Amino acid sequence: MKKTKLLMATFLVLTYLFVLFDGGGPVLAGSLLEKGRLAAYQAATEEYIHYSLLYHETQKQNPIFTVTGEVMEEGDGWIRLWGTAVNYQYLWNEPIEGQVLKNSNIIVHGVRSNYPYYQGNHYYHTTSGTNAFGSKVPIYVYVTGNEAVYRAKAASDQALQKQGQARDALIDTINEAFCAYIEKEPEDLSRRILWLCPLGTCCSDG
Repeated sequence: MKKTKLLMATFLVLTYLFVLFDGGGPVLAGSLLEKGRLAAYQAATEEYIHYSLLYHETQKQNPIFTVTGEVMEEGDGWIRLWGTAVNYQYLWNEPIEGQVLKNSNIIVHGVRSNYPYYQGNHYYHTTSGTNAFGSKVPIYVYVTGNEAVYRAKAASDQALQKQGQARDALIDTINEAFCAYIEKEPEDLSRRILWLCPLGTCCSDG
């Protein structure tokens, strides 16, 4: 749906450029320049691309791991597993922090388990831990959410919403300008068919 609407907006803009060579060009160009709809849509699109790329980059920097293992201990809002944590996207690439391919001690915060085995998708947090003798042993800690990813996604979603609003305003402005163009010569049905009907926005007969 989003791609379809974007293509529709692009098609309308191309039609606008083409109609500049006809008598209705000044009407349409004047409407767009006066209201700044085209510039607003372009700016909103660039903003969305920026935040969308930032979101995907943040996801890459904070990958999600599939944590799987036997539940060894459970506390208040956390469980300890004997298992692995795998991000399959990076499985055959360079090792990444948080990738645990051999059974190890794993703690997952923010979850509970009613079964002897657990599996879930989580973000890596840190590695720490000591054994009963005070020696350091690796305990891999995972959490259910990541603030950086949440913030980046929220910014991307907000930019997408602004782009959609700018796109709708652009389409409405173009449609209004086309209708004004047609109304100048209401008997000229060829203009109505050529410009409006293929877009599904034929102006109603007055």
